[in-house]
Amino acid sequence: MHVCGCVCVYGNDFIICYQKYKSLRIIYTYTFIFVFIILDAGIMNTKIKIDKTCLECKTKRGKMSSAFSIYLCEDCKFEDAYILITKTNTKKNYFLTDDELVNLRAIHKNSSYGPATYFTKRDILAFLCIKYNVDYDDILRHVRELRKEKEEQKKERNIRAQEKKQKEKEKRRKKLIAALAEYKLVLRSDSVLCERYIDGYSNFTLEEIVSRMCEMKFLYEYCHMDECREEAYQENVETLRAGYFPDMTVSENAEYIALKKYSNGEYPRVFPWMITTSV
Repeated sequence: MHVCGCVCVYGNDFIICYQKYKSLRIIYTYTFIFVFIILDAGIMNTKIKIDKTCLECKTKRGKMSSAFSIYLCEDCKFEDAYILITKTNTKKNYFLTDDELVNLRAIHKNSSYGPATYFTKRDILAFLCIKYNVDYDDILRHVRELRKEKEEQKKERNIRAQEKKQKEKEKRRKKLIAALAEYKLVLRSDSVLCERYIDGYSNFTLEEIVSRMCEMKFLYEYCHMDECREEAYQENVETLRAGYFPDMTVSENAEYIALKKYSNGEYPRVFPWMITTSV
């Protein structure tokens, strides 16, 4: 049997050899622990000096840049190579498309709104130099001219869109006036329903608007709507005082009362002003 490098046989020789092996093992273990403690203490007491000199100018003391993992001073961090521009602003201010941005080195870091993609100003300008065949020193002037051109184009588009909107608005106005005239009505300047239709924000069709204008004329000129509104208001107040919510608004209740009193609860099939009388 091989123990501690010695050849032993069964008996007392084997027991003595095993005890020597066990003693040596304990000694080696404690020796290793002692050496480790000494080395660890030396390492902990050793002060590691970190060079915080700006990597760009190599003269001033800098701060660690989280985006580039290097030390930059207050002056060098505003160099084009270290100015970060978001993807959105790159597309907006430098007029680059998503396909073009694939060619740039993207830097992913968290912003105040969450994860964001950035590009350095130098990479953006360098790409624009290639795209427009312009020197690096002249690229900013070229970008300013390009922005001015884009702004003028945007103004022209807005003017054309406003003119088109105004034409459509005037077209709807004339169409509404003609439809009202068929029922001997005129366009009221105080009608919100008509105004929204003319502006293009109404959810009602032209026929529905004309029908409602006829109903309003009938209510106010033939059914004493103002008196019915006052009556409806008093009914709703009494309902609230009794601890209940009214089933209808004041306007809805006034319309219901007016039709019930003066028109058998419904609108006539032919409005009175549309009836021609023969002389």
